[in-house]
Amino acid sequence: MAYVLGFWRLCSDMGIAGAFPITGLFSHWQIWIAVGVLLHLAAYSFNRYGRGGDLEIPRFLTFRTLLGRPAQERPTALRPRKVGTR
Repeated sequence: MAYVLGFWRLCSDMGIAGAFPITGLFSHWQIWIAVGVLLHLAAYSFNRYGRGGDLEIPRFLTFRTLLGRPAQERPTALRPRKVGTR
């Protein structure tokens, strides 16, 4: 539905479709397309989870940080230090 509203607003801006009845923040086609993409990604992830799979977030939406890397890839300054162990 969000895609339909986004393309309706886009066509309305180009003069192809009739007037778009929504005003305010949600009167922009970019907002509706972004909402459609977010809903699509959420539905994809929850569908996999509901079928017994892992709840996975698409890889391009995750950010790699220095702390998120495995220990062998971390710079030595960020590795946990062993203090007082023999």
